[in-house]
Amino acid sequence: MSPQALRPHLWTDDFLTRLRRTFTMLHCFEVPSISAISSVAFGGGFELGLATHFRVFSPATIVALPETRLGIVPGAGGTYRLKSLLGTTRALDIILTGRRVQGVEASRIGLCDRLVGPSLEDIHNNGIKDNDLRQHVLQGAINMATEICVGGPATTRSVMNMTRTGREEVEAEEYDKVLATEDRDEALRAFAEKRKPVFKGR
Repeated sequence: MSPQALRPHLWTDDFLTRLRRTFTMLHCFEVPSISAISSVAFGGGFELGLATHFRVFSPATIVALPETRLGIVPGAGGTYRLKSLLGTTRALDIILTGRRVQGVEASRIGLCDRLVGPSLEDIHNNGIKDNDLRQHVLQGAINMATEICVGGPATTRSVMNMTRTGREEVEAEEYDKVLATEDRDEALRAFAEKRKPVFKGR
């Protein structure tokens, strides 16, 4: 018998430590991260989506944290990230029941930020394929990223830091930093000249 078979919890502990660290790094990026989930994401796959700043779903997307039905608990940030997004009661409902949440409900309760693609009725009636849904969701995520990129890189980083910390003094510091950037001057020039600004991230 292998050493791992004799001590499976050690392998699991190491794996979860690395997974948690990776998801936390993703969640703490200074630029926004977006997950595009077009079909099914259960357990760790859903926890990966929860670690990103934004989630784009199709109406056919199904997410769940089914671990309690298996006699275990989510182990890669699902509990506290879901609570942070939805509040305690909704998070407990999803985690304790292990129930599946479809795209439309996810959009209604704030679990996904963009719901894109054809309706469930159209998907079922017109035989829309998984690959088509993937394309809709991926394009939705790209569109969202493009919208975010219209703003200056320096302001995006500042806003990410301000919302991550949630403290007034950090907001004041970041505001002062942005006022001193070349991008801010470029935005004022562009506004006066009635053109789009060309940001450099400085």
